[in-house]
Amino acid sequence: LETGFHSFTRLTDDPLKVNGTVGRCVDSMGLRMIDDDGNDVPFGEVGEIAAVGPSVHMGYLDNPAANRDSFT
Repeated sequence: LETGFHSFTRLTDDPLKVNGTVGRCVDSMGLRMIDDDGNDVPFGEVGEIAAVGPSVHMGYLDNPAANRDSFT
């Protein structure tokens, strides 16, 4: 699974609130923090970011042939 840009901050955002974050999720994307089994992790726990949306691409990670055939 590969994805592109999915978060942002605004110049008007309070620096004390965005410090240490990756920003807000863009409108067209959905993000979750999950464990190794795909379950949501509690707030503050370590997990992996799972993304869904139009910029998510399946099948290209560790697949040089698919990358070569699909991207220039």
